[in-house]
Formats: sequence, C-alpha cells, structure tokens
Amino acid sequence: MASVAGMVVRRTVWLAALGFALVACRSAQAELIKVVDLPKITDATPLELGTVPEANVAGCVITIVNAQSQTNMVVSGYRCVREGDAWIVKSDKASSTALAVVRFDKNRLLFQWSADAPRALADGLRNCLISAQYDKSTETIALRKPVQAPGKPLDLTRESDLVTLELEDVPDQEKLTLELVGISGYDRTVRFMPENRRAQVKQPVMAILNPVETSSLSIQIKTTLNKLGPTLSLEV
Repeated sequence: MASVAGMVVRRTVWLAALGFALVACRSAQAELIKVVDLPKITDATPLELGTVPEANVAGCVITIVNAQSQTNMVVSGYRCVREGDAWIVKSDKASSTALAVVRFDKNRLLFQWSADAPRALADGLRNCLISAQYDKSTETIALRKPVQAPGKPLDLTRESDLVTLELEDVPDQEKLTLELVGISGYDRTVRFMPENRRAQVKQPVMAILNPVETSSLSIQIKTTLNKLGPTLSLEV
C-alpha cells in the first residue's frame, strides 16, 4: 500500500509541475485583447488593452485604424502622435488637442482618456481600431463591442413596425451598414435581396418568404435602417 501511495504522490507532483510549465508558457506568449468597450469620455480610469512580450515593448508602434465610409474613404479621422514613451491620440479636426493617451505599464498596454477631452471631438474614437505592430506582426483592438438588439416577433397584421436601437456615440451615417442575418421560426426557404443581405442607411433589405402552399402568395419583409441625429431605428 505504501508503494502505491508513493506512486500516486509522485504522479501528482509531476502533474503539478506540468501544469506550472503550461501556465508559464501561456504567460510568456502574452496577447492583446481583441475587443474592448472604451469607458465614458468623462472616465479617466486607465483601461488595459492586454499585453505584449516585454522584449517587444520598446519597438512597438501604435496607430489608429479609422472607420471608413462605404467607398472606403476616411471622412474624418484620428491619429497617434508619439511623445516619449506614450502615444497621444488626436483628431484631424483639432490637431493640438490631446484626446487620450496610449502607453505601456511594463508590458501592459493601457488606454486613458485625457481629463479635458471634448466630447465633440472624441465621440467617434470608439468606432475605430487600435493597431499594435511589433516583432513583424500586427494586432488590432476594436474599441467597441458589438451591440445586438433583442429579437422581436413580427406582427404581420400591421403594415410596419419600428425598433429603436440603443447605441452610444453612433458612427456617421456613411459608415453604417445594415445586415439582416436571418429569420427564425419559418421552416420554408427565405430569399434575400440583395443577396449579401446588406444595405446602407435608408436602403432596404428584402426578405422574401416562400409560401407554404403553391397557391399562396409569398410574404415580403422590408427592413430599413434609419438614423436621426444620435438615434438609430429599424423600420420593418
């Protein structure tokens, strides 16, 4: 019994050592977070964006990837200006105003709003990406998590329905795209127009529900994304 117990103990120690080695290996790799939600502009608390290997901190380059319009043209943008060991985020609309700072704390990459960042200049930053280039690789961090509105049953007895979307710091209209990902609860074939199920603001996406019986009429559901000021809505 003693020898069996000894074998169990030795095996446990070996597994514990293996587990420690795996944890150490993962921590050495380091990685940046793929998607974050920027805090409110009035919140100057540093937000951690992840880590990079310590050996690559000195050579890391931080840039802003601006949101693009449907024609892939940047209407207005942001940029990072290197100042010492930090990158100052500025807007093309006011190049002398510091909106935020991106910096390293050892190998931790941090984002922090400036204390007096004007909302009128900073509100579009969360629609951009932060790019970190180091050791012949490039990683990007989205500054807004996807927002999904709850599903809503369709009332086919009504001509149209309106769904309001809650979204802070809505992008400019030319940077918005509606995508109709699908329709649930209908077991027949559904066709979409256009076929990629995407449309710009005020342009409809059509879902055509094939009839259950050949003598029945098909049902067409038109969905349109609208933007009025800071408010988004879906008209169905």
